[in-house]
Amino acid sequence: MKIIILAAGMGSRLGNPFPKPLTILKNGKSIMGMQIENITTHYDIDDINVVVGFKKNLIMERFPELTYIYNPFFDRTNTSKSLLRALKKNKDKSVLWFNGDVVFDVKLLDILNEFIAKNESFVAVNTSKVGEEEVKYTLKDGYIKALSKTVKNGLGEAVGINFISSNDVKTLINRLEDCANNDYFERGMEMAIEKDNLKVNAVDISKYNCMEIDFVEDLNEVMKDAKKLRVPFGFKINAFEHIPPGWKPDSNNPKVQLGKRKDLTPKKFFEICKKLKNKGAKIIGGCCEITPKHIKYLNSLK
Repeated sequence: MKIIILAAGMGSRLGNPFPKPLTILKNGKSIMGMQIENITTHYDIDDINVVVGFKKNLIMERFPELTYIYNPFFDRTNTSKSLLRALKKNKDKSVLWFNGDVVFDVKLLDILNEFIAKNESFVAVNTSKVGEEEVKYTLKDGYIKALSKTVKNGLGEAVGINFISSNDVKTLINRLEDCANNDYFERGMEMAIEKDNLKVNAVDISKYNCMEIDFVEDLNEVMKDAKKLRVPFGFKINAFEHIPPGWKPDSNNPKVQLGKRKDLTPKKFFEICKKLKNKGAKIIGGCCEITPKHIKYLNSLK
């Protein structure tokens, strides 16, 4: 079995000038650092392949012991094409893969290993919540039927940890080939389920902590003790609603293309910044769609 970490994306929503997997957590370790530490308690580090793109050298220099696959089109493709590049390197092997921004409890690997040992494809899911922005799923006859962010009446949400059996990997490769550049890999899985009768289990890991870091609010959840850090960190917050993979600024108004969060009022901006400051952030500022009214509230931070 090979292990893949998808770390090619730009992670624009956090506003960091470096790859999101290098974001520092409350224990002073990066997201990817924690992933590697947890993964290597069960698997061989030589079996880990990382798909890189955006500022790839920062990741490669930080983790020189890993094997890398480069997606040169990271700025205009999504996870379907990054995963495709990795699977093509491992056509006859089963593959366990992680999104590069997922933080998880090492104990959940014990649950996943039961299905890995049986060589059964799966998506790890959390049934305790169903977030609007998250990838959701439904079931039919005990297997996943639908898998996307637009699923209605989802039973739970995918957490960013998945496994494809060696018996199914070529089928998934074919469907990832069919995906559009901006598709998430879940689209390839969904097409394989619909058109090829791919059987994918939904493995419930709800009793263990596991979440993807997409927004500043997510980072708050995994940084409850960040004030104890001895590593300086900070944030630059934007108010865009969604920044699609591959988007680049042009002469058009970005708010028209990216949307603006209606909930990020100056008061909420202040509340987020206050929490970040209390957790140890040394630099706090605003970026796109953060107005002088937002920044004025920062005068109250002491």
